[in-house]
Amino acid sequence: KENWPEKPNDGVHIGLASVEPGTGRVIAAFGGKDYLKRAFSDATQARFQPGSTFKAFTLEAMLADGISLKSRFSGNTLHIGDETVYNDGHAEYGASVDMLHATASSINTAFVDVTQTIGPEKVVDAAVEAGVPREPKNLQAVPVVTLGVASETPLTMANAYATFAAGGKRRPRTWSTRS
Repeated sequence: KENWPEKPNDGVHIGLASVEPGTGRVIAAFGGKDYLKRAFSDATQARFQPGSTFKAFTLEAMLADGISLKSRFSGNTLHIGDETVYNDGHAEYGASVDMLHATASSINTAFVDVTQTIGPEKVVDAAVEAGVPREPKNLQAVPVVTLGVASETPLTMANAYATFAAGGKRRPRTWSTRS
């Protein structure tokens, strides 16, 4: 508790959603502590960058393209035009890491490298097939798409991950009537 803030941070907002795999049924959603005071749901309306959770779509696209988890990609800082891609903490993992290790360690550069190899369009397509809306101004086919730079709602990401959990079978979202 000594590291906790002394006062609650009223500026912090949390959204949570859970979708049942295979049915698309929303079984839980938390959009904020008091909807009457703030009529906005952080689960269904707020958009956040999903970060490394987006790497799952890159893996889907990579495997569909016939590239193995044993395939090797850059583990070091990458330079793409004027952009520089770093790993967390500016860590360097070597000139070549296999995608199994890259996944376990969430190595940004390896995921950007594989995205460049297969084409960012395939990562976008994998995300859309899982249930992420195709919004060109938001979900752009660029090498860093794998790093979760598009903004999505927690409900969208929960539904997309439910597609994975259901063996690739996507269902439209429905709200549970159970209490």
